[in-house]
Amino acid sequence: MCEVRPVSGRGLGLVATRDIAPGEVVLSETPVLLYPHHNSLVSAAEAAINFEGLDDELASALLLLVRVISLKTAATAGSGEAQATASAVLAAVASLVPAPESVPFDAEELLRRLPGGHDLTLGDVLGLLRRDAANAYGISLDGGETLRGSVLLATGSRLNHECLPNVARLDAFDDGAPGAGLKHVAFKALHAIPAGEELTQSYFPLHWDLEERQERAVEAGAEARPEDCGGADEGYVGMFLLKYSCPNDACSGTLVPVSARRADVSRCNVCGLQRTDQELYAELDAMA
Repeated sequence: MCEVRPVSGRGLGLVATRDIAPGEVVLSETPVLLYPHHNSLVSAAEAAINFEGLDDELASALLLLVRVISLKTAATAGSGEAQATASAVLAAVASLVPAPESVPFDAEELLRRLPGGHDLTLGDVLGLLRRDAANAYGISLDGGETLRGSVLLATGSRLNHECLPNVARLDAFDDGAPGAGLKHVAFKALHAIPAGEELTQSYFPLHWDLEERQERAVEAGAEARPEDCGGADEGYVGMFLLKYSCPNDACSGTLVPVSARRADVSRCNVCGLQRTDQELYAELDAMA
């Protein structure tokens, strides 16, 4: 359905290999690694880390390193299925493409804060942080806007940013508890996508101001192009945001067709609010 290809002006991206219907799942994958932010600690070992003086990003980066150390221990000292699983996850992390530039973190400081007994070098730490920078998504385990963790995806990370995307992400957790196991992350088509078109997502909530999303995309290393936001056609932009932004004022989600067979019904990927196309048309008539 899609494959990684070079995209003009974008490096690598995911491109549709056939026509895709609205509501169709274009990609579903098991995360390489899931780890909580430091306000969602899930183990005694992580709770013992010294977070003093670290902001959220540095604290989460430190937790990523601790998770990798735990995996390395399980891969060498464990046995059976646990050992095999840890080895597979480490191999998957190593296979991720790192960010081309250095990360804005003090890697030496993070290395000093790690618990003793590990064999990570400064080069290992930098490599892990660069992979995290290029492949991680922020996640919300409670369905709100507060980030509770990060997830590393091998293929999903190839989805480039557009202010008016053609796919949206759906996270499937076992439950809403911090540290809960993640079954999979899926991406669904918002509308019909012809073969050969690049698959894109918005890295930021659609209800954010368009210019703010463009600026944040550039800060995140994405190239914000005029055509990504519907060019100068303000009418198209307005209709797009009205159709796909969750109408719940307290929500930051995107309305996604529930399936290819029920593309006339959309459900928010954050709060679960559901709306039919008929209800949308009624809203438009009321606004006319």
